[in-house]
Amino acid sequence: MLLGARRSGKSTLVYQIIESIIKTNIPAKSILYLNLDEPIINANAREPGFLMEIIEQYQVEHEEIRYLCLDEVQHSPHWAATVKVLYDTVPSIKSIITGSNSQVVENEVSLRLSGRYPHTTDD
Repeated sequence: MLLGARRSGKSTLVYQIIESIIKTNIPAKSILYLNLDEPIINANAREPGFLMEIIEQYQVEHEEIRYLCLDEVQHSPHWAATVKVLYDTVPSIKSIITGSNSQVVENEVSLRLSGRYPHTTDD
């Protein structure tokens, strides 16, 4: 999760991460980037199931998502619940999340996502 002030380069960093993922031969179609600051998405972001609907529809039309990038999550009150459900039901999806209003975002992380950290192996 990347937190910081508006216009501080969080989105640019996510674009660079996406570029580096693609360079490892991960198909671009398996990366879903959603900017919750976009007017069309922002207009519907308050609907509880909206983000999940987009994610599910993307998987139907393209291919399995391996990386989900949610940019400016402070615009959706349901982003943390969506990430929690995905983490619990499809652990193969890695999430990259950015937010500008750190107080709101940190509260959601502590309430909804506590204890959900990437699993590592010592192989």
